[in-house]
Amino acid sequence: MRLKRLEECTELSYNNYLLTFENEIEKPFSSHLTNLSYSRWIEISKNFENKECLPVGYVPSYTYFLVNEKDEIAGNVSIRTELNDYLNNYGGNIGYIISPNFRGQGFGTLQLSLALEEAKKLNLVKVLLTCDKSNTHSA
Repeated sequence: MRLKRLEECTELSYNNYLLTFENEIEKPFSSHLTNLSYSRWIEISKNFENKECLPVGYVPSYTYFLVNEKDEIAGNVSIRTELNDYLNNYGGNIGYIISPNFRGQGFGTLQLSLALEEAKKLNLVKVLLTCDKSNTHSA
């Protein structure tokens, strides 16, 4: 397993990943953009890295996917390089989710560990992680 940037993933693997959340309450943030073409979704997501392109109230963030050797996406993680009032209380610098097909196998821990390495590359020396009390796996 390794982290891949969103433009390194295939549209098919991404669409298959989203399908695993079909009956889930908690969904990846990117699932709200499914009415877009894959290339447009990548373009919009890349704009989230640039502070000058962000909507009001958003902070720069980088998206990565945890991918196995079969190019199946097991999860995704967003690394936010800044915090606002909302993220200081809910969300933090790193937000991640694991596909229902890969849960309970330690992939959340692996993804977080890899995300922390990426955070260092983005010059974050201190990160805030938050966790909903009902999310026992993440805790």
